[in-house]
Amino acid sequence: LEIGFDGYGFGGWPLDSKGVLLTDVLAYTREMTPQQFVLHALGVGHPQNVVDCHRLGYDVFDSAMPTRDARHGRLYTFTSGPNGWQPGGDWFTYYYAGDDKHIKSPQPVSPHCDCLCCTRYSRGYLHHLFKVGDSLFMRLATIHNLRFMTQLCQRLRGVQHG
Repeated sequence: LEIGFDGYGFGGWPLDSKGVLLTDVLAYTREMTPQQFVLHALGVGHPQNVVDCHRLGYDVFDSAMPTRDARHGRLYTFTSGPNGWQPGGDWFTYYYAGDDKHIKSPQPVSPHCDCLCCTRYSRGYLHHLFKVGDSLFMRLATIHNLRFMTQLCQRLRGVQHG
C-alpha cells in the first residue's frame, strides 16, 4: 500500500490441487486491501468462480479459460435471460459442440445471447464445423464465450458485493 498502486491483484491460479477456488485466501486478500482500490482476480475464468470472486469484492478478472474451452467445443450458456438471472443455483450450463444430439438442431447455442455465433448459426452447423475441424468453429465459439463473459460481468454489475 505504501507504494501507491491504483489497484491490486491476486491469483495466477487461485485453485487448490482439486481445482476448488481458494475463497479463504481470496477473501483474506480483499480484507487486507482497502475498499477504494480495484482488486484483480488473476487467472479466474470459470463462470462460477467469477461470480464467487465478485461476491468477495473483486472487480476485474482475466483468464484464458473461456477461449480455450471454446476452441475445444465447450461453450457457456445462461439458463435464463437477464431479467430472470440469479447468481446462484443452476444459472449457466455448457453446450458441447461435439455431442451428436446437435447434428440437426436448428437452435442457436443460446437463445439469451446476441453474439454473431448465436444470431446467425445453428447448433447443427456448429456441430458440423467442429467435427470437420473447420477453423470457423473456433472463431465463432470464441466470439460466443467472450460475449457470455461480457454479459456475465454486465449482469454482475447489477448485483452488490457481499
